Amino acid sequence: MANNSVHDDEMKHCYENLIVVDVGANLTNKKYTRDLDSVIQRAKDSAYRTDILAMRSTCSVDTEVRSIRQYRSKLLADDCPHLNAVEEEENPRSKAMVEKKIINLVNQNEKQSGQRPHGVDGLNFVKTTLNGVQKIMVPGTSVKSSKEALRLTRIYPGIIYSTAGIHPHDSKSIIEEPSSWHDFQMIASAPECVAIGPCGLDYQRDFSEPCTQKEIFERQLQLAAELGKPILIHERSAQEDVLEILTRFQPTQPIIVRGFMGTTDEALKYLEREYYISLTGYLCKDKSDTGVRKLLEDGRLPMERLLVETDSPFMYPNTRASKLPQHVKGGLTERSLLYLHRYCTFQRNEPCSLPAIVEMIAAFMNKKPEDVALATAFNALKLFGLSQ
Repeated sequence: MANNSVHDDEMKHCYENLIVVDVGANLTNKKYTRDLDSVIQRAKDSAYRTDILAMRSTCSVDTEVRSIRQYRSKLLADDCPHLNAVEEEENPRSKAMVEKKIINLVNQNEKQSGQRPHGVDGLNFVKTTLNGVQKIMVPGTSVKSSKEALRLTRIYPGIIYSTAGIHPHDSKSIIEEPSSWHDFQMIASAPECVAIGPCGLDYQRDFSEPCTQKEIFERQLQLAAELGKPILIHERSAQEDVLEILTRFQPTQPIIVRGFMGTTDEALKYLEREYYISLTGYLCKDKSDTGVRKLLEDGRLPMERLLVETDSPFMYPNTRASKLPQHVKGGLTERSLLYLHRYCTFQRNEPCSLPAIVEMIAAFMNKKPEDVALATAFNALKLFGLSQ
């Protein structure tokens, strides 16, 4: 009972002070050496909406249309002449269009009259402020980068959180320098380190032999169990072996498959085990009929299992991609595009691109961006114990 109350309080906080959490930005990369302060500030300022009035409803479109007319009539009856320029849509094409109109209407009324709106026929209005990317998880992919990520948490407390991981590509470094494992254990045990990983298997490249990758992966799973910390999984063309190892170890901590780029069938195998899936700007590159886009469009990825990340400086979300559906491009706001195109490039992505990623995910899922931001932020706060 107490736990439910805590979760309700966390959800209320997330909703009233809507934030976006980037669960994977490689800010230890040398590309950020000179301007990390600016990168973090841009992330905070990149909110796609500020001081918005969100509408929550379970009614049908027709009911909402009637409610809009009732609410508009009520305002006009209360002598609000500044509303006379508001146009009605006789045949709204979507629920989003209906909601946009009433949100604009009530925002306009509140701005002019200072009056707070009340629910009409099942519509419920909640004042929400979106504060941008307020929390960033910086993954360690080697002993050196894990140590640097931990250092950043102490420079930016409450904003940056670190993870400690040995990426599959770097697995051989532990074999070559066995003493470095002790250093890694010390870094991983720090309270600012909120997860173990990314760890796993990557068979697309041969930087480390598969047998070496498996050994270091298993050692990190054992360490995560000892520390009781969530596990970040990196997997490329190796799902069968990854699942076999996880089945054998049976970790009880949450498992997050980060930067997922696989097929719908592969995603479902993870979801069946109640793992979490983190998505990036790879959405813009996915052109298959069985990949991430299909997973979202078919509603197969529950929002309670979804996280978002930029994987900066990689995975630039190319919103100009020719194969990106028009309805997805149309769901991008001016502010998110402003930050994306002004500060991010193919060579150097930044956390401030996250609102654009959230908006694209929302468009593919036929959801509101605020709902995706709320769900993913709540998931991150809950999974990694991030401070509010």
